[in-house]
Amino acid sequence: MSNKRACPVGVVLSVVVLAVAAAALLGLRILPSSRHGLRRLESLPPDPGDFAGMDLTRADLRALNLRNEGALLRAEANFDSLTVWPIEPWKRPAGFSPAAILEEGKNPGLGLRTLHKRGITGKGIAIGIIDQDLLTSHTEYKERLRLYEVVDGFGNPQMHGAVASIAAGKSVGVAPEAEIYYFAIRMDRRKCQNVAEAIGRILDINSTLTEDKRIRIVSTSCSWRPDEPGYEEVDQAVRKANAEGVFVISSVVDCYYDFSYHGLGREPGRDPDDVPSYAPGAWWSKDYSTWYPSDEDSTRLLVPMDSRTVSSELGDDVYTFYRVGGWSWCVPYIAGIYALALQVDGDLTVDEFAKAAIDTANYVSISLNGTETKLGPIINPVGLIERLASN
Repeated sequence: MSNKRACPVGVVLSVVVLAVAAAALLGLRILPSSRHGLRRLESLPPDPGDFAGMDLTRADLRALNLRNEGALLRAEANFDSLTVWPIEPWKRPAGFSPAAILEEGKNPGLGLRTLHKRGITGKGIAIGIIDQDLLTSHTEYKERLRLYEVVDGFGNPQMHGAVASIAAGKSVGVAPEAEIYYFAIRMDRRKCQNVAEAIGRILDINSTLTEDKRIRIVSTSCSWRPDEPGYEEVDQAVRKANAEGVFVISSVVDCYYDFSYHGLGREPGRDPDDVPSYAPGAWWSKDYSTWYPSDEDSTRLLVPMDSRTVSSELGDDVYTFYRVGGWSWCVPYIAGIYALALQVDGDLTVDEFAKAAIDTANYVSISLNGTETKLGPIINPVGLIERLASN
């Protein structure tokens, strides 16, 4: 005869019900692994290396005991609203709330939502975006997607389409009421030709629009070098756009304007609206002194980059949290800021915008490798808009 004691069915059901209820209160998803192609993990992925991000998107983590992994997940984890976390309280990571972090990451930060409440939302401003294939039906931007064209795409939505939500997403974006004209391209060896063709299409479209409806901003999160095929084409296209009053923000913006940019880091749990919450972006923090000399005359504007929640290509209401970002996230952020600026000053030039952004920027003191140093200029959206509105 077995000495094992049977567990009453009522007790089992009560435990399950309590666990499900607790998970619901915490905003955790409870989904079968067959939905959305979830990946059932038996262990956490290996350390991805310096600031690469641990991929827990579309992952079913219910088999794992993550109780002692809170610090690791806070530092490394990329996850989405499809990720299934352990239900049992004793298996959930201590000090790590996925639902809270995901929601916090939607805030574009630095007081932007204060401006949105004042009606400074980019309304009436058109942004052209040149990037990889977009999930056109995502709730973040579908109602303001005025045009979607495939110049040379993959044929299915790509994660990089999240740039649309950063620029103009209704809940995560910098300019949540701006209009979007999107051109899908591959960022491969034909990248330069693709960007040039897309810019040409934007200028053609502008010729059919009234002055107040023209596309004034182009966001393209890629770069081009003189040794790449098609460089002359894209360089000429950007210069033509500039001559026609269209600001093309890219990863090589400093080749065309008197300013550049870099991305800020932020640890989950730190207030996105609080300037001291920010530090150099995770992937370049060790090289801060190389990027930023000790003088205070830098024209390299700092904008939020890390710990952002953006639209996902996996579903109309799916969101992804990226613990570590890249310059690709900075480009649409600046495009959105310029859209807000144009809303209050429709005649604003790029040079005037850059000067005002630097003049109104914030600086904070940070400690790097035991040395106190000054971090800045950090974009100050509220101060910038108030300066422009007073002119």
